[in-house]
Amino acid sequence: MLGVARYFLKSMMQTLQAQCGHDNLRLGFTPYIALIGEQDRRLTDLATTLKISRQACNQAVKQIEEAGYIQRTADPLDGRAKQLSLSPKGVKLRRDGIRIVSQLDH
Repeated sequence: MLGVARYFLKSMMQTLQAQCGHDNLRLGFTPYIALIGEQDRRLTDLATTLKISRQACNQAVKQIEEAGYIQRTADPLDGRAKQLSLSPKGVKLRRDGIRIVSQLDH
């Protein structure tokens, strides 16, 4: 099973990079991109869902933000807080990922 999972992830990453033009990808980005999806989330909520510290979550989010896949925006309900959302590049990555997973599944 592990071999199949590795093949699946490797194929997905290679396709996202070579055919879809996504750069600076890391496998560790996957849960963040998937959980943020098309719905804004606060960093603390994301850390809780992933069962990691807020600091660890923030470090990963910074890498993904620097790669251009997510962005921080003001929380309309709390001016002090920020929300995480997919950037246009992140939305494209998510859509491409869903399409590729579907193709690999077949």
